[in-house]
Amino acid sequence: MPSARRLILCLGTTPTLQRTMRFGALHIGGVNRAVEVHEYASGKPVNVARAAATLGARPRVLIPLGGPRGHDVRRDLDAAGIESAVVDVAPETRLCITALDDTAGTATELVEEHPRLAPEVADQLLVLLKDVLPEAGILVLSGSVASGIGDDFYGRALTAARTAGVPAILDASGPSLLSALAERPDVVKLNRAELALTLGANLE
Repeated sequence: MPSARRLILCLGTTPTLQRTMRFGALHIGGVNRAVEVHEYASGKPVNVARAAATLGARPRVLIPLGGPRGHDVRRDLDAAGIESAVVDVAPETRLCITALDDTAGTATELVEEHPRLAPEVADQLLVLLKDVLPEAGILVLSGSVASGIGDDFYGRALTAARTAGVPAILDASGPSLLSALAERPDVVKLNRAELALTLGANLE
């Protein structure tokens, strides 16, 4: 298989069904009627996969999904031609909302925290990962780690990638980042706010 078509594995634990609602003008505390609404699969691992697919690469998303929203996420990935490997979970996949205000030119994010997952979900995701690592050109670990999964999850994934000889990019912050650094990811990506959170410091 040519290296350019090797899999880009996009692993994360906090996918979302995203609803984007556009308003002519958004009035806080008032009744607002959207002029346009879209729902689609999102969350950091999904967004990485979308970008990779747009650039002509072959991504595969590895995520937990649950309930009707999880079904909608999977259906949207299929419609977009993005491969997925899914662990079915009991909790409903979260819904996050973006409210676009055309008059003010702003985007307001309403973020639902991901539900707690059973610890065995981490093991199931890592089994999926190890099964496909031989096909992979790179592993991208991104997003916050769902409660219940364990702060060592990304570190465990990095160990598996290193054993398979697959380079890895880590986009995380806080305890999950600090726990994973000992496994020496090839690239660590975080913004100023995430770095400040991780260090417990004011970087302004």
